[in-house]
Amino acid sequence: MDGGSSDGGIDVIEQYKENIEYWVSEPDKGVYNAMNKGIKIAKGDFLIFMNSGDTFFNEKVLEQMEKELIDDYDIYYGDYYRVNNNSTKKEHFLKNFLFLFFTQGL
Repeated sequence: MDGGSSDGGIDVIEQYKENIEYWVSEPDKGVYNAMNKGIKIAKGDFLIFMNSGDTFFNEKVLEQMEKELIDDYDIYYGDYYRVNNNSTKKEHFLKNFLFLFFTQGL
């Protein structure tokens, strides 16, 4: 989902379009609006939210994560690394929680 950006994102999408089942570029009301649009059209078992400029840590990261998934949880989020001046710093670690987390206190 692209919000009609002018940052070159469309060029990257076009470059890899044979590997992308669905995409759209249209004005939206922000990143969360775009995420909600993506959720509505998603067909798979998992959703991965990545923003422009994000990459997986390596080619096998999804395969490696599959070994750590536990069926008792609805949502997983995890490591992100920041690279500055040729150094890599780990900022967070794998976490998980139930969807119920979002409905508590309502």
